[in-house]
Amino acid sequence: MKLELIYDIINLLSYRFYLAVNNKEVQEKELKPFADYYRGCFKIYKIWTEYRKKKGYSILLEDSALDKWDKFNIYSKR
Repeated sequence: MKLELIYDIINLLSYRFYLAVNNKEVQEKELKPFADYYRGCFKIYKIWTEYRKKKGYSILLEDSALDKWDKFNIYSKR
């Protein structure tokens, strides 16, 4: 598999991931009320966001970022 294809897959997954988790409606109806069930999403969010910021990449819908929730650190602990 070419490295270029891997980057295309990462870009696609990143876009869809942030589109879902940084969506206020998804947060209010699914992620926050059922946060215990979505701990994996919170952990991935923390790791992936740290990586993207370190590399200077943008975060889709950052104005409604999941990590702005006051309980984010409770559910994102590794």
